[in-house]
Amino acid sequence: MPRSPALQAAFQRIQESIQTSLDDGLDNIHDCGRAATRLLEVLARKPSHGLPPAGQPDAQIIGRLDDLIRLSHDKLHAYPFQDVPTCWRRLYSDASILKAMHEGSTEPLDLAIIMAGAPLRRALIDAIFAVLEDEEKEESDDNNNDDEEERGAKRRKVEFSSVALQPATVTHPILRTARLANYTTPMVITDSIAHWPALTRWAAPSYLLRKTLGGRRLVPVEIGRSYTDEGWGQAIVPFGQFVRDHILADRVGYLAQHDLFAQMPSLRNDVCIPDCCFTKPPPTTKTATATAAAAGDDDGDDEDEDGDGGAQDDFPLLNAWFGPAGTVSPLHTDPYDNILCQVVGSKYVRLYAPTETAKLYARGLEENGVDMGNTSQVDVEAASSSSSFPLFAHARYVDAVLAPAECLYIPGRWWHYVRSLTVSFSVSFWF
Repeated sequence: MPRSPALQAAFQRIQESIQTSLDDGLDNIHDCGRAATRLLEVLARKPSHGLPPAGQPDAQIIGRLDDLIRLSHDKLHAYPFQDVPTCWRRLYSDASILKAMHEGSTEPLDLAIIMAGAPLRRALIDAIFAVLEDEEKEESDDNNNDDEEERGAKRRKVEFSSVALQPATVTHPILRTARLANYTTPMVITDSIAHWPALTRWAAPSYLLRKTLGGRRLVPVEIGRSYTDEGWGQAIVPFGQFVRDHILADRVGYLAQHDLFAQMPSLRNDVCIPDCCFTKPPPTTKTATATAAAAGDDDGDDEDEDGDGGAQDDFPLLNAWFGPAGTVSPLHTDPYDNILCQVVGSKYVRLYAPTETAKLYARGLEENGVDMGNTSQVDVEAASSSSSFPLFAHARYVDAVLAPAECLYIPGRWWHYVRSLTVSFSVSFWF
């Protein structure tokens, strides 16, 4: 099937952008070395089949692009991600984009975003996905002859389960308020996101599958109950496979702490940033510096160096949290204030003030050199925790069950433990 004019134009723009960068001798992609950039330059000028595929891909071209992807992939893992030289992120992204064009697949485009951030190419990749999403919607509309009432009835019949398999008991209720005014203590906010379209749309698997090209878009998934458990791992899988194998099959897996909305901007239109993210009084210089240091930002400046939509000083960091009942975020602390918004299903949340830190048994530096000082050794709801960690039994806490349309304000550095009681989709705003 030939490319549509809109898709052809989107591919032409991104191919021209890659060629322009390679023609510029001062562009930092040349820091990858002459051999790598010369090969990329040759491959960037090869005609492609594009998406959808109009013919058989050239195995030799795909093989050479894979060589560049493997080379840059090794470099991405040779440094902490924030220290990876931009040229290797650029090489990984550009080679992946060209592979998508020649192979007739969207997967390399998602990998460019997830693995390397797609510097300088994010908007162009978004444009390709926007065209594909529009064309898929048009095709779906053309094939659907039911009237609107019948379609609505069908959507309502298939929603995620709201049955809690292991209900939680709240013993020290968090205060509830319609509007957040106090930024010193946790609060459940009851009247902040009732207008979100996500509250009705995301409860239907069919809607989420449509927004992910029929479930073909790739997402990073944590496999296991908690990142502190033995055998926990990570995988990048098609969204539809994640829904089928984990959400609908009730098998633990977690799309956790992922900026899904940067990867898939059309979902971003279903939510709004809560007003309380912008109304907190500014911190003192001393507090701001300490927070930046704790977050790993030496100069306290969160500017987006690549110009690809990263967090700014005055803009919250958005993350998605989507999983079946039983997924857990172990007891941990973050340097940011957080508004956790519950969209689908329910979650049990327990919080401990920073003054209780001595009773929470922080992990510290692991054998592999990873600093886990922000994560507790305690399995909060395990019966054995009291005997293994005797001080923990004396730690004071507050807790709550979050229902759809409710938000929880978590002050920075407060320890928090979260367990999904049902299929759950949440959005967090760090600010």
